[in-house]
Amino acid sequence: TSTATTTFSMGVLSDLLEWNRIDPVDEYEIHRNNLLYNNYTHNRNPFIDFPQWAEVIWGNNLTGFAKPSVDSINDSNLVVSKTNITLKPESTIKITATTADNSNISWTLSSSEVATIDKNSTASGEELTITAIKEGKVTLTATANIGGTEYSKNVTITVSNEQASGFALDTKTLIIIGVVALVVLIIIIIVLATSSKARKAAKKMVKKQVKKQTKKQVKKSTKKKK
Repeated sequence: TSTATTTFSMGVLSDLLEWNRIDPVDEYEIHRNNLLYNNYTHNRNPFIDFPQWAEVIWGNNLTGFAKPSVDSINDSNLVVSKTNITLKPESTIKITATTADNSNISWTLSSSEVATIDKNSTASGEELTITAIKEGKVTLTATANIGGTEYSKNVTITVSNEQASGFALDTKTLIIIGVVALVVLIIIIIVLATSSKARKAAKKMVKKQVKKQTKKQVKKSTKKKK
């Protein structure tokens, strides 16, 4: 803490440098830095672009000097929103790519038999639609020329008929589940009924509902098959 003779410190330098080493810049931070630069502040965070600069400026073992004109920017020049995509045939998905200087992006597919794209070039941040055709794997490559240097990112697209997650129920199974649920309801109502008359009335009402719902589901199933 600060006193009359000691100024306040925001952190211990050795701890901050160690944190910089063990927690490297990730894709989320790079993407956020690009969004802020392109859409809001128009100022980049140099320690996201060049995390090694912290060591160069404040570290004990100086390894060189920061050189903005030649230092790499951790692939933040070109950022693609998705790099691995799994689709079912005839389904679609939208992805975007952003460039550090808002230059356009060119898109190429290794094969148009497995999937297609709706355009071959997009502006920075513009959506690209991918349509799956048939099962297989294809590579989509985004390319941009930034400051005279060509950058590229690959997107792996897998098209498969396998269910990605969850499960689907057919009509017959849904009918069975509906009937079972109504039977359970019958049991609950019968158990809760306090008199013979109430039990009979409840049983009659529930049977009527079971018959009605079963008939309805069977009719729906038959209509769907036709």
